[in-house]
Amino acid sequence: MNFELMNIDLIDLIGDLASEGDLTIAPAIDRNQNTWRDSPVIADYENFQQATINVLREREQTALQSLKQALSELSSPQHIQEILFKAVCTLLDQEPEVSEWILRNHDYLEPELSLLKVAQYIVLHWLEKLGLKYSRDFDFSLEGHLIVFAPSNLLALLTAMPEGDRRLVETILLPQ
Repeated sequence: MNFELMNIDLIDLIGDLASEGDLTIAPAIDRNQNTWRDSPVIADYENFQQATINVLREREQTALQSLKQALSELSSPQHIQEILFKAVCTLLDQEPEVSEWILRNHDYLEPELSLLKVAQYIVLHWLEKLGLKYSRDFDFSLEGHLIVFAPSNLLALLTAMPEGDRRLVETILLPQ
């Protein structure tokens, strides 16, 4: 996902979700430096991230579960969530075949990462950026699916979004 195009600060996105109780956030995040990777708690961030990307490329649930278990022994739940989130975002942008598997099997990432909550946050941002108001122009069903009250608003949303974001929204938030 290209958060720069959306004018979303990744730390703010995760922080907002954390404040809503949807995500937890690592206490090692330094908002002033906009990074937590320098924390001694997760000095091997890049190695963990690359290992996660490699495992997701394998597209195997057992490999992913093993990775999550190994990470849980080395790091905090918040850091695991961050590593999964960044790896998924990287793959959504760069590898369509892998991202399709991730989106079809997003429940394999849970409970550490809820792509439903991430997708809802992204849609909320994009629709508000388009001038639409939550609960007046769009809402989310009890299952978390996007409800847009005017079809032209949905078309405007999907047209404005980068491909990786659009795939996430179409797969996770739109009823099949």
